[in-house]
Amino acid sequence: LNFREVVNQAREEIQRHLPDLEMDMAGPSRIPILGDQSLLTGAVNSLLICASAFSKGDAPMRLELDSMPPGVRMTVHISGPPLSREDLDKIFAPMSFSQHETGGGSRAAMGLYFTRAVVRFHGGNLQVTEGPDQSPVFTMELPA
Repeated sequence: LNFREVVNQAREEIQRHLPDLEMDMAGPSRIPILGDQSLLTGAVNSLLICASAFSKGDAPMRLELDSMPPGVRMTVHISGPPLSREDLDKIFAPMSFSQHETGGGSRAAMGLYFTRAVVRFHGGNLQVTEGPDQSPVFTMELPA
């Protein structure tokens, strides 16, 4: 399974529904991993939709794919305000839902409970941190 193809498939699906959302991607063209393509595509899709809900929308989302032993990493950088303590506390909770003003309108996020469950099922990790400019950074790591 090529992880870059999984990410491309999720990006294409999102851009059919959010054509104005820009996503730049950098990284190797081939990133082999073991896993269920359908589950991983759904997890990446969910992560990108959630990240877009927190983005101001005035700059493209930046996706960085890295092959790093013993696995792969996808980092999603957005331009947006820091997440509140409340958002950080509930972003991985089941049945969480948030709505955010993005500068280009309002977007909703279902949270990352499903995404984290799929990533953990595959032996990986998912986290949200703050970047140097305090914008949220979403990081998915999976074993190869």
